[in-house]
Amino acid sequence: MEYGKSFYDHFMHPLERNGLADARRYLIPKAKGHVLEIGPGSGINLRYYLFDQIDSLSLFDQRIQPTIASFSFPETLPLVQTIGTVESLPYEDDSFDTVIACLVFCSVPDAQKGLKEIQRVLKPGGSYLFIEHILSDGPVLASAMQLITPIWKQIAKGCHLNRRTDQRIDELELIPIETHYFMRRSFVWGIANK
Repeated sequence: MEYGKSFYDHFMHPLERNGLADARRYLIPKAKGHVLEIGPGSGINLRYYLFDQIDSLSLFDQRIQPTIASFSFPETLPLVQTIGTVESLPYEDDSFDTVIACLVFCSVPDAQKGLKEIQRVLKPGGSYLFIEHILSDGPVLASAMQLITPIWKQIAKGCHLNRRTDQRIDELELIPIETHYFMRRSFVWGIANK
């Protein structure tokens, strides 16, 4: 089994059972129109899409995993898979009705630049759907997260447990529609519109 998928399954499966899957079930069906998913990873979000409300789906990642290639997409769905980095998206301004990023910005070297790219490619009135883990505001958990981040980055492909991606999202020129915190405020999910 591929390292990325086995790592995800091993460490994240309990978190999926304790809130992440519920957030995905709520958010992903809201995707509509021309959709960009950044960092689809093993394709865990694909089962939640309502493909009849999607005009096209663009999957953007540093690499496309075999699990995505084996997914049964509708034959009529225009599907584009692109490899690159989120800090430099290869799309025109105002290209997408929906942009999705789940558990992505913990590992992006310049998270703020990547988030601004999302804002750039999102059409006016479009929606950014997100799930991110963040530094908890609980002092004990936050201290533990700060302590293990240097080691965690080495074993989890650059993942920073101690980022406040929620604050970076708030700095964008987007309108927050919903924001929800869970797992002792160490995860955030929500919707922001352009």
